Amino acid sequence: MIRTKKEIAEANVESKSSGAWLMSFLRAELIDPAWVFAHAAFVLFLTGLGLMYIAASYVSLNSIRRLEDLEKNIKVLKAVSIEQENRLMELSKKGRLETLLMDRGIGIPSEPPHVMAVSADSLSELY
Repeated sequence: MIRTKKEIAEANVESKSSGAWLMSFLRAELIDPAWVFAHAAFVLFLTGLGLMYIAASYVSLNSIRRLEDLEKNIKVLKAVSIEQENRLMELSKKGRLETLLMDRGIGIPSEPPHVMAVSADSLSELY
């Protein structure tokens, strides 16, 4: 028996209003097993795409976390570097250097260093 569009529409309205669609959904009558098997490759393809999306988001989140940790380490290393530079600057000051030498028993010479003038001829004799 061939049903017209009007009859099909009336049946759909009647089944929706009576709640029959819920019962047919619960009995899995809306999903035809033959349709599922016919489109299994496409369903598997969509499943694979979903798994790839999940894996890509997981990898990207881990990369972002690793970059944030590296940025924190860089900030800490920059602070340590600045602190070491300040310490070296403080140690290289003349007054601080004199006190360190005095603590070790090394005195600051009061005379300037002796300068020896050597000519090119005397150097050639040595070598």
